[in-house]
Amino acid sequence: NDRFFKGGDSFRGFQLAGIGPRVLGEGSRGSVGGNTYAIGTFELRLPDYLPADYGISTSLFTDFGTLGHTDAPASSGGCATAGSIAQGNCIKDNLGFRMSAGVAIGWKSPFGPVEIDLGLPIVKQSYDKTQIIRFSAGTGY
Repeated sequence: NDRFFKGGDSFRGFQLAGIGPRVLGEGSRGSVGGNTYAIGTFELRLPDYLPADYGISTSLFTDFGTLGHTDAPASSGGCATAGSIAQGNCIKDNLGFRMSAGVAIGWKSPFGPVEIDLGLPIVKQSYDKTQIIRFSAGTGY
């Protein structure tokens, strides 16, 4: 509960808890979270192509960073078996750099803000969980 889980709205192009240390082995790919993270975002807003009354905005984005450092033993090459993890499973934690880029489309609807992000992972680790399309909605502006 005291670790960070990143992805989804905090790192577009990856699922919620899709980056960072992960339990591998015997079909398990569960995220265990990390104690340290550094994430940056660069977003370029594009000119409005539709009248402002429609409330639609578009932008290009890139998200980049890393997440890692667990208390359980792990190595960047192979996997180490943690005491609390079942025998045969291991935690992969290499603080690898990740990067994604894409397009964000926002709409100020009468029901609240709606956003669709189309993000493609450019740099990822083999055990990361990706998500190309992300939809979000809110209740206020």
